[in-house]
Amino acid sequence: PIVERVEVAEEARDSLAAAGTLEALAAIWKGLPRSVQAMPAVIAAKNARKKELTPADLGGDEIPY
Repeated sequence: PIVERVEVAEEARDSLAAAGTLEALAAIWKGLPRSVQAMPAVIAAKNARKKELTPADLGGDEIPY
């Protein structure tokens, strides 16, 4: 049923959004069934959280050793 799929997608999006690290995000993603991973809304939530958790590139501003 459609209502169950919507609830499953919302639950997956909430779990992905709550990930505190990239490692946690990966673990949550791997734990989702393939059918849930294929949902566009879930993919978008994963990508958005991954972007939030990925450190910004400082444009080569690093300390040379």
